[in-house]
Amino acid sequence: GAVSQDMVRSMAKDPVIFACANPTPEIFPDEAKSAGAKIISTGRSDYPNQINLARTTLFLRHSIRESDRQSLRLLQKRRGSQESREYN
Repeated sequence: GAVSQDMVRSMAKDPVIFACANPTPEIFPDEAKSAGAKIISTGRSDYPNQINLARTTLFLRHSIRESDRQSLRLLQKRRGSQESREYN
């Protein structure tokens, strides 16, 4: 998988793992748990704690859009401030 047990061990205490790739998750739940993961979810229905990928995707898209808006506003403020200094 894309995530190894060593990667999980290197994370902060009690890591949370969302292994959403289908059909093969980035790391299988039993491997993540034995490496120290506190919470583990997958996108597969044959494992407990399945994540509803449709809802998750919508939430992530909204979060990314909002983050982009905030970044754009900050960039606009910086440019405005810089132009104001250059003008004066």
